[in-house]
Amino acid sequence: MAVEQVPDFEPPARCLSADKASFMQRITFNWVWPLLHKGNRTEVLEQADVSNILGEMDQAEKLCSSFENVWTENCSKGANKVSLFRLIFQLHFDTALKHAVLGLVVTVAHFAGPLLLREFIAELERLEDDSSRSAERAWILAAFLGANGLFLTVNHHQFFFTGMQFGYRVRTQMMAAIHSKVLRLNSKAISTITTGQMVNLVSNDVRKFDDALNFWVFLFDGPLELFLVVALLWTEIGFLATLLSTGTMLSLIPLQSMERRTHAWRGAESALAMELRQ
Repeated sequence: MAVEQVPDFEPPARCLSADKASFMQRITFNWVWPLLHKGNRTEVLEQADVSNILGEMDQAEKLCSSFENVWTENCSKGANKVSLFRLIFQLHFDTALKHAVLGLVVTVAHFAGPLLLREFIAELERLEDDSSRSAERAWILAAFLGANGLFLTVNHHQFFFTGMQFGYRVRTQMMAAIHSKVLRLNSKAISTITTGQMVNLVSNDVRKFDDALNFWVFLFDGPLELFLVVALLWTEIGFLATLLSTGTMLSLIPLQSMERRTHAWRGAESALAMELRQ
């Protein structure tokens, strides 16, 4: 008995960029599947495989030129100091707005889950007490609970992808700005700058944009979540219990900061002791 071998599914030869992908491909990140498939099959990836994975706005040349143009425009207005923070959000307003909206959506979905679960459990208790009661509402709540979980998962990944994309773009622009500034310095000025300073700027200081812009939304999303938690607890356990529990939670913030500084000091002391022993 001959068995016909079914050929493996072959994805498109080249992956799409996020800008050219369809809505469903963006939601599922399917636009990067050809790259993952080739890496899994051949274990060898070349630069040509990822040449078109970046969108038009992610190209380093376009990012650098847009930053240079906006920087020059702001400097030409006669301002002594140009706010880098304002400049970043002027350049990436659409991305920042999308990131903020996704953050709010994720927050709402986070709180909708426990509320739906509470109503679902309460409905099950009513069904247990009254056998003649229809289970239609319980099924509807279960469907909404599952849909909310799926909705939260999809938006959570989109939220962090947008934040990482935001940080990557700004980091690329800052690195290009530093490189451009160094090239314009004269020999006397550049003699005062060491290679270590340049490497530290590019590898450490500029890299912090990746983390900062990935979580900047929590500057306003954090207080919003705290307000919603306090309001929810107030309705469930009362004012005094809410005040004590929230106060305990907030008091952990300075304690954690003190603990981190203490461990940093002990780490430096231990490193010095190891050097002296050697």
